[in-house]
Amino acid sequence: MAGILYWVGLFVAASFLFFSLDDLFWDFYYYFRGRRRVKHRLRMEELDRVPRRLIAILIPAWNEAEVIGAMLENFFRSINYPLALVHVFVGVYPNDAATVEAVQKLSEQYPQVHAVVNPREGPTSKAQHLNQVLDFILRFEREKHLRFGCFIIHDAEDVIHPTSLKLANYLSWKYAVVQLPVFPLQVYPTWRTFFPYLTASTYADEFAENHYRGLLAREASSAVVPSAGTGFVINHSVLDTLGTGALFDEESLTKTTSFLCVLLSSVSRPISSSKG
Repeated sequence: MAGILYWVGLFVAASFLFFSLDDLFWDFYYYFRGRRRVKHRLRMEELDRVPRRLIAILIPAWNEAEVIGAMLENFFRSINYPLALVHVFVGVYPNDAATVEAVQKLSEQYPQVHAVVNPREGPTSKAQHLNQVLDFILRFEREKHLRFGCFIIHDAEDVIHPTSLKLANYLSWKYAVVQLPVFPLQVYPTWRTFFPYLTASTYADEFAENHYRGLLAREASSAVVPSAGTGFVINHSVLDTLGTGALFDEESLTKTTSFLCVLLSSVSRPISSSKG
């Protein structure tokens, strides 16, 4: 029995090492080439020079009644972008009454907030939920005779950077898709918090590594920059090309889709190295 456990453990350890080689490649690329490619960092004056356009924020929500209110309150108080040019579309489910009620209260306070009720009971996949929100936005555009410059996907627990909409507006004039850097907010590590937050902190650390170095290295090497499922900007031209709001593969349980990955590599290259 001990021999079996030894060989199984050795195989698992070797597999971890093998499948980590791609991460090691991006680390080396970032340190030896990626940082050198970032020759120009955007300044606030440059973000202010481009025309401001309508921006739609998409938030798929399921059992988010406890956080959606605080998230949007913080967003509207802190965002450095004209609120008249921002609309927030929150996808909700008919069998999630608490979240529906919370979003409806927000819409009474902020006319820019719209509850988009999914025709199916939740939870469904995030892809299906986002497709329903996109379809609603396209109908909203036709009814109101307006056009959004870009769409930004966020999660209900996100703390949105005040300048992120200016940056998204600036970059979406040039690129079809943009992945903005996303960093986790974690409890400061101490001896008391180390073990209770060990699993979450390990995941958060890996996520931060990917967005601090991985995205920069991928952008610098002209490789595909994957979507993180949040902080993701889509130019309206993408939907114009498709002619539909069914952008995401609803059979996929992941946050991105195979079609969108093809789109990232063939239509446009996202930029993640420029920060506001």
